[in-house]
Amino acid sequence: MSQQLSYEQLALAQVQSRETTDYRFSFWSYLGWTILTVGFYGHYGTFKLVERRTEHAKRRLAFMSYLWHALNARAEAAGRREEVAEGLDNLSRIYQQIETFERRNKREPVLWMLLRIFIGFIGGYINHFLNKDLIFFDTWEDSYFSNVEWVMQRLGYPVSIPKRTRPVPNRSTGLYVVLSIVTLGLFSLFWRYSVMTDGNAHFDDDAAAEDAVLRAMGLGGATSSPPQLMQPPGPPTS
Repeated sequence: MSQQLSYEQLALAQVQSRETTDYRFSFWSYLGWTILTVGFYGHYGTFKLVERRTEHAKRRLAFMSYLWHALNARAEAAGRREEVAEGLDNLSRIYQQIETFERRNKREPVLWMLLRIFIGFIGGYINHFLNKDLIFFDTWEDSYFSNVEWVMQRLGYPVSIPKRTRPVPNRSTGLYVVLSIVTLGLFSLFWRYSVMTDGNAHFDDDAAAEDAVLRAMGLGGATSSPPQLMQPPGPPTS
């Protein structure tokens, strides 16, 4: 019988799995393969963009849930649960906001790839929601980690979670559509480039925040293979 993993181990395992969920794009590699395949690879690129956005969100929600339970357990063990109750409540509410957003905005990679194949101009809308979704994640994840920092410091774990080095800019979909039309599609290459690099930067900053939390909790880093994961324990609640 396998040993039941602690919430700390499960949080660590989610971090260890990010290499498979938080895919980083190389735009020039993508462009080269798109040209070589006469555009076919571009459809695969659409699939990967939507897939990484969705898988990243799933992983982050699981990490947030496990981390909440781990911090709650440490607070109770130290007899300081009431002292950090406000921060834990905030973490719970933020989790609920992100989970509700994901439930209402399901992004199916295969569906959006097929829509782009058969309805070419839908690519503009895909770029639109990828940008706006990342802005949403930037905002709420930053709030989550600000509260994590507050809770941990009061529990005696000195931590300074790094701020985002490159927040996702709010790109004007209307302007980008017009510029793509005026330039006969050339500007759409920059649009696709921006979506890829915005995601890359978002994931890099997320990784830095996660690693800072793990180090402060004495859990090390993502250096070994993740154990078999169970399902997240559900929304953190106080």
